[in-house]
Amino acid sequence: MLAAMLVAATYNWTVERVAYKPLRGSFRLAPLISAIGMSIVLQEFVRIAQEGRPKPIQPLITGRYDIMQRVGRPASSR
Repeated sequence: MLAAMLVAATYNWTVERVAYKPLRGSFRLAPLISAIGMSIVLQEFVRIAQEGRPKPIQPLITGRYDIMQRVGRPASSR
């Protein structure tokens, strides 16, 4: 657990140094744009590092079903 804490602290320190510290004193929207960009970079890094692939989801409803199924008689045949 201590090793994970040290890795996370080092990781966060690096992100702060690379993405946020250079933007101190700049216009107010720059840190927000940097945070969105860093979020995308980190997500893609984890996806690539863990060899993420789309996984198909099994269907919840199996068998044949009809969405537009009539119930009873149509109104025009009375």
